[in-house]
Amino acid sequence: GIPKLEQFSSRIANFDPPHVIEDVIENALDFGASVVCIDYLQRVKTRRRSSLDTRSNIDSVLSTCRDAAMTYGLTIFVASSLARAASKQGADAYCIDNLSMASFKDSGDIEYAADSAYLLGRSGPKQRLLKCVKTRDDEDGWTVSYDFNGAMYEQIGRAHV
Repeated sequence: GIPKLEQFSSRIANFDPPHVIEDVIENALDFGASVVCIDYLQRVKTRRRSSLDTRSNIDSVLSTCRDAAMTYGLTIFVASSLARAASKQGADAYCIDNLSMASFKDSGDIEYAADSAYLLGRSGPKQRLLKCVKTRDDEDGWTVSYDFNGAMYEQIGRAHV
């Protein structure tokens, strides 16, 4: 699969910090992107208000993403960290059976703002499961199972903008 992905590497841009959502959107539009992936939500800031508490900042970032998606037709994927409570469960915290919408850090804001929400977790020693926990347009609860082989993981080149 990596050789097939390498043909797209010239279409991948990585933005150096600080990550300000308005700058990310502007650069994505300048780059001609139709898909934006943000990894991860809690590290992105906004220009809308200069001194926001974490929760207000996340709400503002998600609102900016939603506005950009509607205005420019962008597809925006935003990864979020898990809440600390989930992390305290130890290794089992990432077992898909222990994850739900409430597992996201700042889950209330995400649940309100997101069109769709997915969790990625372990379903076995080398199995992963992508689970849809929320969608506005279809039924949630569906899953996609796949095998994960860490030895095959390889990072492909990125364009720095």
